[in-house]
Amino acid sequence: MKAQLKILKDFYSPLHKKTLKAGSSIEIDVDEYSVPTHSFWYDQLRFEENKAYFELLDPVSKSDKSKK
Repeated sequence: MKAQLKILKDFYSPLHKKTLKAGSSIEIDVDEYSVPTHSFWYDQLRFEENKAYFELLDPVSKSDKSKK
């Protein structure tokens, strides 16, 4: 599944090789419990000091998208 990761403060992402601006969002992979899969973002979200930088929004399942 996919979920939106909202950027709350400017953050340099070595994965993207650029600064992700506050207010933007990116799509990341999550499991059925909305936990990011083991990846760069999983590591970033598990550190308490990074919580001010990101907000993980609830994933939208494919069935939810088709209802819109």
